[in-house]
Amino acid sequence: MKEQLTYARFHTREDARLLLDVLSKLAIPYTVEEAAPILDKIYVGEQLDPMIAVKIPADQFERVNKAMIEAARPLLDELNPDYYLFSFSEQELKDVLSHPDEWNYLDQALAEKLLREQQITFEPAEIRPIAVKAIAPMRLALPWIVVGYLLSIYYFPVGVFLYLGTRFAKRTLADGARIPMFDEYTRRHAFYMLVVNLLVISYFVARIVWLRNN
Repeated sequence: MKEQLTYARFHTREDARLLLDVLSKLAIPYTVEEAAPILDKIYVGEQLDPMIAVKIPADQFERVNKAMIEAARPLLDELNPDYYLFSFSEQELKDVLSHPDEWNYLDQALAEKLLREQQITFEPAEIRPIAVKAIAPMRLALPWIVVGYLLSIYYFPVGVFLYLGTRFAKRTLADGARIPMFDEYTRRHAFYMLVVNLLVISYFVARIVWLRNN
């Protein structure tokens, strides 16, 4: 069985109904995983984060992307006139199509429809540079890196967690490809934080051993 990756997350199974219907029609295998909340919602209220993940084979992402946009088209005529996308500029509509991982299928289908109604022609190559920039690995800002070094000095095992978290974290793109979550600059600093953390630990261990022997 092919490895399945998270394609989308939802708050409820009802929210995921359109996607599950499309997957069933395409005969694409999928898995629905529901994460248990950390605390019962009777104490913390309704969960804000989407807890239901739908996983599909990575090589089916593009096929499902196209099918979901098609499935959303019949819903466009039911939108209220004050729907926020109707006030978007040409460039903003193109940005919606450039960032499929940031917008739902209804918004993508509507953006394409509005551009065509305005007789605005666009090609994938025209918006591809924006999309490529959007999926580039993230770089931590300098203040956060400084905080990471400070935590690595004063708290164990922060350096270990920072290194593992940045070195092996991955993100799944809209086409199913997997890329590092953080860029090489960030991962290199995370390695240095690990070294600092281990040196500090070694110092304190050596200090304790010395005190016991003297």
